[in-house]
Amino acid sequence: MPDKSPPRIPTQNPEPAPLSLQNVSPRWTGRKKAAALIALFLFLTLSTLRIAVLVSGKDSGFPALIGLSWVDTIKVVAEEQVHFGSWVWPEINLFPETQYQLSLGWDALVDMVDFSALGILLTVIFGMVSMREVSRRRYLWRGARAAVLASILLYTYHSCGIDPFGVWQSRGNAWRHLAGRTFSENEIGEIRADAERSPSYFAEGEANYIIGKKYKNVPPEQTPSVFDKQKEVREIKVKLLAEMSPVQRQKIIDDEYSRLLDKKRGGYWPPELAARRLWVYFTALLETIAIAIWASLLAVICAVPLSVLAADNTLSLIAPGDGRVHRAVRWVAVFMVRRFLDSCRGFNELVMALIFVSVIGLGPFAGILALWVHTTGILGKVFSEAIEAIDPGQVEALVGTGAGSTQTISFSVMPQVMPTVISYSLLRFESNVRSAAILGWVGAGGIGFLLQDKMVGYCHREVCTMMIMIIIAVSLIDFFCGKLRRRFI
Repeated sequence: MPDKSPPRIPTQNPEPAPLSLQNVSPRWTGRKKAAALIALFLFLTLSTLRIAVLVSGKDSGFPALIGLSWVDTIKVVAEEQVHFGSWVWPEINLFPETQYQLSLGWDALVDMVDFSALGILLTVIFGMVSMREVSRRRYLWRGARAAVLASILLYTYHSCGIDPFGVWQSRGNAWRHLAGRTFSENEIGEIRADAERSPSYFAEGEANYIIGKKYKNVPPEQTPSVFDKQKEVREIKVKLLAEMSPVQRQKIIDDEYSRLLDKKRGGYWPPELAARRLWVYFTALLETIAIAIWASLLAVICAVPLSVLAADNTLSLIAPGDGRVHRAVRWVAVFMVRRFLDSCRGFNELVMALIFVSVIGLGPFAGILALWVHTTGILGKVFSEAIEAIDPGQVEALVGTGAGSTQTISFSVMPQVMPTVISYSLLRFESNVRSAAILGWVGAGGIGFLLQDKMVGYCHREVCTMMIMIIIAVSLIDFFCGKLRRRFI
């Protein structure tokens, strides 16, 4: 019999629901809420404790109740002794009864726990505002990483003695060192009294000069004794004072009074603007710029070929081959060149300058060698990383035409990295000008020698002049380097 059942209608699978952010976005769970609330509670509690101790005075009983002790300190602010006091937390000896001395203050420990809790809280919050849910293991890893980072930062904060409140308390010292101090009436009187004695000192100096010149070529056996010389000095001194007119005496007193006022006032402002000294500083600044020019030029010349040898892709062009020996040789070559660049930039240029000064002596050549070695290490690393980041398609296209390694590097690799080479070379030149200004402190030439000499002699106004000249020079160099950069890039 024929089948008279109705024909089957093929069933269609329902279309999947469209994917939305609500389906994959993070959701608050019980563990997340518990972690966030515990972290928030710890952060607020410990922060309140620290703030309460910080604002507590000497007569407050709460800090003493938790085992803190009050310590009075004296700071000199603008020539005045100012009394400060603070509550000091006890310290924990981390390695008791051992030869290793390492302690940790309770304040540092409280801050480490406080900000570790803040790091965990921020980890949970940032995880909830992300685009998709992450696993529990990832949450734990991120929270532990934030807590460790916060602990390290807070430990170094305390171990380095960072004190923003101390900076604010010593703000008077900053103004005094910048603009100079003011004098009281008693100090003005003492300075005037010292200046009144200057004619006597002047006459005594002239008398000693006359006696020294008188017996300069006299044989020792015919030279009078020290007591006789002192007697002659006193006689000539009295004579010079008697012959000194009131106008000359007053001029000596006024000059000495001005000199003492300027010396005792201190301060960096106003700068020294004498033409003779400006010329000396200008010639020293030119020498500093010359040191930076030669060091930067030699560094670029050395860094470019070293960067080619320190990059994997260019070394594969120079020494091609897929065998095990070829790969091993290339790896060893890249490793050795990169470690050489690490050793070049591993020490600060000031340490390099000390070494070269002890080897070849004082002078700008030692500064050139120090900056040359240090800048070569920096530029070699930057250039090699830029070479490894180039577009390999251009290199493959040129190799496919039968070009050799030299042609490929010259016409495919270098054009791609040339903007980076020019930009970083000019940047390091600007940096070397600033560095060369400091190398003179260790005898490596340039204006740094004069800076060190005037700083030690408390000639702050002359130091201010040189600092202004260095700032102007660096600004002009930055302006012209920017023009060169825009021209070639």
